[in-house]
Amino acid sequence: MIEYPDPREHFEEYITRAVEKYKAGLERAGLKPSDKLNNAMIKRIKEDAQKDYEGQCARVLVHNIKVIDAKYDQRKSERKWWEVLADLIMMK
Repeated sequence: MIEYPDPREHFEEYITRAVEKYKAGLERAGLKPSDKLNNAMIKRIKEDAQKDYEGQCARVLVHNIKVIDAKYDQRKSERKWWEVLADLIMMK
């Protein structure tokens, strides 16, 4: 089973990466930051961070469900094996 990511830690890491990417993009384009551009990028980064976190949580959920399913199937098959053994013993 995988643990869900910490929302605060995820947000901080995502924001840090996104701000660095934003600054590098401004430098490549030869632009200077403005209040309007900064506000738009902050809004976009927040939305993207939320979507990324939801995506990670969904992947964790799917993974954990698959693990639970596999454990259930294994227990189910083990029970069948024991049932078969019990039937063989009872035939004797």
